[in-house]
Amino acid sequence: MDSISRRLARFALSLRYDAIPEPARREAKRFLLDSVGCALAALDHEDMRQAYRY
Repeated sequence: MDSISRRLARFALSLRYDAIPEPARREAKRFLLDSVGCALAALDHEDMRQAYRY
């Protein structure tokens, strides 16, 4: 029996970009940019400085 990770990886590898609906692609791009923005904004936060020192 395949693990969930293996099944998810197989699905991701077989997925074609053109099979993803445009609204889903647009939202995925928006979420990715939001995540990058949050990560960049957190670089100067005290919690991150403590994590770096750890």
